[in-house]
Amino acid sequence: MNYKNNYHIIKIKIKEKELDSINNYNVIKNNTYNNYNDFNGLYNELINFLKLSGDCLDVDIKIMSKYICKIVKNVLLKAKKDGFWFTIRTFLPTNEHIIPRWHQDGKYYNSNDDNNKYKFVATIKGNGTIYCQPNEDELIKFHKIKNEIDKEMINLMNDRSKFQMMFEKEKNAMYELFKNIKVKQVKKNHGLYFKVGTNDALIHSEPNIVEQRVFISILTGTVEQINEYKLKRMNFDQSNKK
Repeated sequence: MNYKNNYHIIKIKIKEKELDSINNYNVIKNNTYNNYNDFNGLYNELINFLKLSGDCLDVDIKIMSKYICKIVKNVLLKAKKDGFWFTIRTFLPTNEHIIPRWHQDGKYYNSNDDNNKYKFVATIKGNGTIYCQPNEDELIKFHKIKNEIDKEMINLMNDRSKFQMMFEKEKNAMYELFKNIKVKQVKKNHGLYFKVGTNDALIHSEPNIVEQRVFISILTGTVEQINEYKLKRMNFDQSNKK
């Protein structure tokens, strides 16, 4: 794909019955499901996940699952990749994101392939992802704040309370930096491709989640690259449990 900017918006085709099923779905808990390279198992896994995370008729859950699989397939076709990391998250309304968590996504795996520097996100139900485009001076300040706080956070990985305090410090500092910036939001039935892993990667955040939300993200790559990231993620999760 070719992009003139660090993001690209697409409209997602949706049928009336798919929209009805999404509207009928009632989120009952916060939950997350990840899938690495297993497209054949995705449909059934989505059905199980949506049943655990919400309340809805089986027919609606099957329609939603098929609709999400269609999105994943189209993203893979456009990227011309076989590998993917798919995530779906359900959210209940919360005040956690009244202050945006402005951030960039870092580098997921070692690659010089420009086509791997983009990630896709879409909100199936609820408010869309928000994003902003700072000027050069604001971007320099963004990286200065992040680098300074991240240096401190590295030494606090085993102290959850202090780590969380520094996380909130960074969040508040970014909010102050961008409090007057123009904020854009992905519309319903639209998807966002955005650049990751570079200094000019798109700065974005969860929206203020004032209603139920079902969110998906898709990172594409070769099967080997996705497996590399999966191992990296597993090692990180294990280290945080110690």
